[in-house]
Amino acid sequence: MPNVQAGTKLSINDYIEQRLLNQASYHGAKARASQKTYRRLRNLTIALSAITPLLLAFNLLLVPPARGDLAQYAFTLAPIVVSVALSAVQALLSTHRYQELWTESRATKEALDQELFLYRTDSGPYAGAANADALLVERAEEIIGGERDSWVSGQARPAEATQL
Repeated sequence: MPNVQAGTKLSINDYIEQRLLNQASYHGAKARASQKTYRRLRNLTIALSAITPLLLAFNLLLVPPARGDLAQYAFTLAPIVVSVALSAVQALLSTHRYQELWTESRATKEALDQELFLYRTDSGPYAGAANADALLVERAEEIIGGERDSWVSGQARPAEATQL
C-alpha cells in the first residue's frame, strides 16, 4: 500500500484499489503458487514411491554382478537414490507447508472477494449501514489481519520444533 501522508484521508475507492484488491490479488497468486508447488511435489512423491519397489524388484532379478557389471551396480544404487529423493521431497512438503499455505491464502482471497461483493451490492452487514465505507475497511482489515496472525504463528511453529 502506498504511503499515505499524515492527515490525508484515503477515499473508499482508493482503499479498494490500493489495499483490498491488492491483497485479494496477492492472496490469489500466493494460493495458486502454493497449490502448484504442492501438487508437483505430491506427484513427485507418488511417482518416487511407486518406482522404488520396481527398482528393488529389478535388482532381485539380476544375478550377482560379474566384475565390472555396471548394470547391476546401477540397479543396486537406484532404489537408494530414489528413497533419498523421496525423503527429501517429503521433508520439503512438511517444512514449507505448501498445502496449508494454499488453503489459507485461498480462503483469505475468497473472504476479501465476498466482502467486496457484499459492499458493492449493499448486502449483508452493509445493507442500511450508517457508514458502509468504514465498515468495509474494518472488516477487510480484520480478514487481512487474521491471515497475518496465521502466518506469524506458522513461522513460530518450525522454530519451536527445532528447539525441542
